[in-house]
Amino acid sequence: MNRVVAKIGLLWKRKEQYLPFALVGIAIAGATWTGFHPLLPGKAIGCLALAAGVMSLRPKMHVIEKALWIGVLITFTYQEIQTINRNDAANQSNADRQNKEFDRIVGDLKVSMKSSKDQYDDTIKHVNEAVDTTRGVAKTTQKVATSTKEVADLARKNLSNVTGGDSYAFIFPTDMNGQGLQYLNIENAGPDILTDINIEIGVANADFEEEKCNLTYSGSTFFIAPTLSPNITRRIAPEHSLTPVLNAEGKATYFIGINPQNVGVSEILEFRKAPSGSGLDYRLTVANVNPDDKRKDDVMHCGARMRFRKQTDWIPARGIP
Repeated sequence: MNRVVAKIGLLWKRKEQYLPFALVGIAIAGATWTGFHPLLPGKAIGCLALAAGVMSLRPKMHVIEKALWIGVLITFTYQEIQTINRNDAANQSNADRQNKEFDRIVGDLKVSMKSSKDQYDDTIKHVNEAVDTTRGVAKTTQKVATSTKEVADLARKNLSNVTGGDSYAFIFPTDMNGQGLQYLNIENAGPDILTDINIEIGVANADFEEEKCNLTYSGSTFFIAPTLSPNITRRIAPEHSLTPVLNAEGKATYFIGINPQNVGVSEILEFRKAPSGSGLDYRLTVANVNPDDKRKDDVMHCGARMRFRKQTDWIPARGIP
């Protein structure tokens, strides 16, 4: 093995050898090829380092050989500079294209904003003309409101009557015979009419005080209550009456969903044996669950945003309301 290494070293050091020039030829061919097939940034530096490494193995080179190697180094250096310039030009081109696209978007937004402003101004102009016309008709006929505020209030009132506004309904019981049969009453606790009042009543599977956040119910019944004028109470049909069955703790709990044309409410109706021993007492909790609008009196309860509308203490469920 040592003899082989010695012969290779002797061949490499001979002045009349041809291998170094063959290596130079390979390097020149590689530099020429990369001239027609541009490299990515940094790869020409690798070729430059490779050529320098080969030169370091030839401490005593012929002048022509040395000149050829220097030419190869210069070629790879030039190609690296060109590659960097091309890469910078491509990056600048991409930046210019992105800037042009951004300018186009900004221009479109300006045009859209101007168009929206023009449409808004035109709409306001027509609204003002309509308001002026309405005022003129009101003054002439003396049968309509004399101010825009009165017209607006009337429109808002009519809209609230259609949508239900902020009114809500709740259900409370009446013990009619003293034997536990509970007739149900529904009351509109608000200033606006409630229509299409869909009601669901289910029996809770646990005590509300113990399972406030995990209360479930079953055996639901569904029906539609009659239209309610503001602050009016009406009796629900007798077939929807309740006969509470008290549990071991002496309570019965019902879940009631009340959904008119506006955002509905959820109600928890609880019964217990009256302390006097005669009849039942009830209490109720009424709330909006996750209402669309937010108010300062909303509270987080059991992972939901609650708006409590009505909460009572224990009330005797006796007599006609």
